[in-house]
Amino acid sequence: MVFVCQTASAARVRRIVAITCLLLLAVAGCQNADDPVAAPPADSAKIAVGFVFEFGEGEPVEIALDAVPAGSTVADAMRQIAEMPGTVQLEIVGKGDMTFVQSINGKTTSGNEGWSYYVNEEWAQAGVGAIELKEGDLVRWTYGESEF
Repeated sequence: MVFVCQTASAARVRRIVAITCLLLLAVAGCQNADDPVAAPPADSAKIAVGFVFEFGEGEPVEIALDAVPAGSTVADAMRQIAEMPGTVQLEIVGKGDMTFVQSINGKTTSGNEGWSYYVNEEWAQAGVGAIELKEGDLVRWTYGESEF
């Protein structure tokens, strides 16, 4: 019996790892989608943060939030945006570190295209429920072909 071994490029391996992580987050995030989400206390200090959503075509949507409770995560602030009429439509599932953004304005991950997000222009290396925002942070979401 003869086995043929083919080496994958580093870029292909990174893409497979990134897609696998997204799928795992989607599955884990869906398991508790109906559980209530604990929000930071309403009487805590407030911070100002900004969001930019780039859809791959057209003008980006910029949203400034000036009353985000200190200690909020990216997911907490996005849930705040989801309740604001006339901004962007967000489908967010899960809770805590397992929070996952399913779609933004109806755009979901498809093939090798999907959403990536950056905090202060650095690619986020953790989920939206794990990154705590600080005063003045800028969160940028971009839709396009995966860099991995």
